[in-house]
Amino acid sequence: MEARDAGRKIQDILQHRLHLSRIFIRELKAHAGIFRNNAPVFANQRAEPGDILSIRWQNAQQDIEPRPLPLSIVYEDPDILVLDKQWGILSHPVKTSPEATIAN
Repeated sequence: MEARDAGRKIQDILQHRLHLSRIFIRELKAHAGIFRNNAPVFANQRAEPGDILSIRWQNAQQDIEPRPLPLSIVYEDPDILVLDKQWGILSHPVKTSPEATIAN
């Protein structure tokens, strides 16, 4: 932890210095995924000089069954896939529409 972060709330450091979204920070808090010096910590606690902050996050595994869907691929390399997604097709399954999404 840098001296300039001393006294700041841990959630503020995660949001403003590491550019984590508030929703993601909320998810981390819900699953005890925020650590200071390898010990679980509440995100509203304040950082001290020399602290080492870390996060541990496990993405919930979802059973997404593949479904054929025509895709318009604009660009593809080993790390990135850019699609021209049709209007009305969801990116990820939701409870009301679990199939026919880009993730499937």
